[in-house]
Amino acid sequence: MIGLFCRGRISEEDIDQQLDEIEVETQKIREHLAQLQEQCSLMQSHSTSLQTAEEVLHTLQCRLHERLEQPLSWKIKRRLRDIERTWWLYRE
Repeated sequence: MIGLFCRGRISEEDIDQQLDEIEVETQKIREHLAQLQEQCSLMQSHSTSLQTAEEVLHTLQCRLHERLEQPLSWKIKRRLRDIERTWWLYRE
């Protein structure tokens, strides 16, 4: 573009117009980049939240597995018996 101006192929007005267009396009690109950076930050935040949720679920799953490995207490046996009785009553 500068070379064309120096050779007299384009006017100073043409260069000003081109520079204005470049400036507008540069601003649009910067705005788009800022939006993409914000989206990336949100995605990283969501990813961290999902990892935390996964860790909590894994911990709960381990606790449940440990609890199921233990013998049933009398309280749980009684509740199971009551549930079974209720089920048979509704079944009839």
